[in-house]
Amino acid sequence: MANLASTYQLQERWLDTERLEIEVLAKRRRILGEHHPATISSMANLALTYSKQGKWQESERRDEEVIKIREQILGEIHPDTLLSRANLALTYRRQGRWTEAQEIEVDVMAIRQRVLGDDHPSTLKSMNHLALTLKGQGKDVEAVQLMLERVQSGFSATSYVVNRNRPDNPHDDRYSQ
Repeated sequence: MANLASTYQLQERWLDTERLEIEVLAKRRRILGEHHPATISSMANLALTYSKQGKWQESERRDEEVIKIREQILGEIHPDTLLSRANLALTYRRQGRWTEAQEIEVDVMAIRQRVLGDDHPSTLKSMNHLALTLKGQGKDVEAVQLMLERVQSGFSATSYVVNRNRPDNPHDDRYSQ
C-alpha cells in the first residue's frame, strides 16, 4: 500500500495518496507502534502530502509530531531529525512564512556544517533552501551570496562524493554512538 501511495504521489494524485497514507499510518501504528521507523516515515510522508495540497495546519501538526519523536529517539543532530525540521521549514516557506522558515533553515544549516562539514551534500542543500527563503523575503543580495558560496563549495563536494568510502574519510562515523 505504501508503494502504491508513492506511485500516486509521483502522479500528483494527492487525494488518493492521502487516503492510502492515512491507512498505512493507522496500520503501522497498530502493528509496529508509534515510534517504529516505518511509522515515523509514514507520518513524514503524510505531512509532505498535506503540504503539497496546501493543507498547512495538518502538515505542520504532522511535521511537529515527527520532529518531536525523532528528537526523542534519534537526537537533535541526527540526519532524519534535521530532514524533518527542513520539511517543516519548507511548509512555512510554501506559505510565505519566511521568518519562521529562515530560523529553522539557519539552525539546520549550522548543525550540518558543524557535523558534516561545509562540502557535504546535505549542507549544500541547506544552503540552497536558505537562499530560496532569503530570495522570498526580497533579500536578493544575501541569497545570491549564499548561492555563490554553495556553488563554490559544490565543486569540492564532488571530491567528498568520490572519496566518502575511503577509510580516512572523517564523515563516515559522525553519527555513530
